[in-house]
Amino acid sequence: DIIYSKDNMISEQMMTFLIQQVTDRQSAQEDVGFVMWPSAVALSSWLLANKSILYNKQILELGAGCGLTGLVASRIVHEYHKSLFQESHNHDEKKGQCYDIKHVQGKHVILTDFNQKVLFNLDRNINLNELNHVAETTQLDFYVQQGTNYDGGWITKPI
Repeated sequence: DIIYSKDNMISEQMMTFLIQQVTDRQSAQEDVGFVMWPSAVALSSWLLANKSILYNKQILELGAGCGLTGLVASRIVHEYHKSLFQESHNHDEKKGQCYDIKHVQGKHVILTDFNQKVLFNLDRNINLNELNHVAETTQLDFYVQQGTNYDGGWITKPI
């Protein structure tokens, strides 16, 4: 197993992300999630330069693959919640008030893919980066449409 580290320097703040890539190869159609695509690096860099676009949002990544973009979004959400907690509690270490991941209510980033090996790898990458309190995975296959057409969109359960 090879672990890749991607460092991004934005506004004098460096973030490191650990990415485990799947080394198995299947058919060409099913293994696209095993590759670190340049578009994921580009979008991740853009998110780091525009963090506020993710504040107070629920984020859904379609076809997450290795998960770099979703991990970056998760870290941004994590840091945002951490700053809110510290601000609202007038962070004072002498009083023992420190940010605790338990203060984040619910998952804010959902990373999807259809391939079970990719999903397993995504879970591993979420855990490697200690973001399981903010992010989760779920299977999504674009070719399987179950549910109800509601106002032009497909849902599997009522909102």
